[in-house]
Amino acid sequence: MANCTEDYKINLKKSFFDVATPIIILAGLMIQSFIVAVNVMQWMKGRSITSADKIITSIGISRMFFHTAFLLIDVPICQLPKFSQICSTVILFITHSSSSSSMYLSVLLSFFFYFKISTFHNVFLCLKAIILRRVVYLIIASVLLSLVYSSMFICINSFTLVTNPTQHNISDYGQENILSYYNILWNTPPLFLVFIASALLIILLGFHIRKMNKHGNVRNNTDTYQRTMRFTVASWLSWSLYILVYLAKACFHLLEDKTEFIFIINIFPSLLSICLIYAATKLRNQFFRFFHCGTLFLPKRKTSKPKSKELVD
Repeated sequence: MANCTEDYKINLKKSFFDVATPIIILAGLMIQSFIVAVNVMQWMKGRSITSADKIITSIGISRMFFHTAFLLIDVPICQLPKFSQICSTVILFITHSSSSSSMYLSVLLSFFFYFKISTFHNVFLCLKAIILRRVVYLIIASVLLSLVYSSMFICINSFTLVTNPTQHNISDYGQENILSYYNILWNTPPLFLVFIASALLIILLGFHIRKMNKHGNVRNNTDTYQRTMRFTVASWLSWSLYILVYLAKACFHLLEDKTEFIFIINIFPSLLSICLIYAATKLRNQFFRFFHCGTLFLPKRKTSKPKSKELVD
């Protein structure tokens, strides 16, 4: 009886993740597509695209690739034995490069906001001018750095030591250790950079809010700064949890169930993009406008008209 109950729970859990995982991936893909579409439509209308919009659009595109890669797992051609190894390598390359590029672009966005509002010294103004002029180059550098990382990871992952059959288990163990150390060494610095950029931005925003409250200028930019602070804190926490989950899978061999891992790992980009929509005024206004237009197509409730005297009689 106990075994039947345990099997029922396992099957129920498996059924839940089998249904919920595609929904989470598609929802994330829709969120990223919304972010990209808003900025692309602004550009097609001939309106100016700010440097922050370029970084945000690049983040949205990288996360679109991330979600799309997991959808490729269920493509029929990837299930064939002849193409399974090639497809798994391509999917692994896309997921690693897109997630790392998204992280480095998030670091760039935090530093961009920091230097944009920092006016403490002429050095900050010079750095602000340099970043504003070279945003596109910094975006390209972030993507190229991520591609190099992914290429190195694929090479290490596919590397096999020349051993005899008795040393097969030893070489596998050594290869797993190399991959674990590589994951730790690669993911720790960007998380540290995200923490530094987030901490500097929060301190600077708090300083500006305190300064505005002191001078009685409460309604000018206080709400925007507070939203940015909440977004920065939520973004750093989400990135920390994302890397912890990833390292738990890659280094400590937790979350062995593939569907469960894909479900969890696809939640974080969606949460980060939702926070980004909340923080960016243009995206937030477009989202509410889109939501309002969607509610107009819902069937309206009919109001009962009062009966006339003739009908009563």
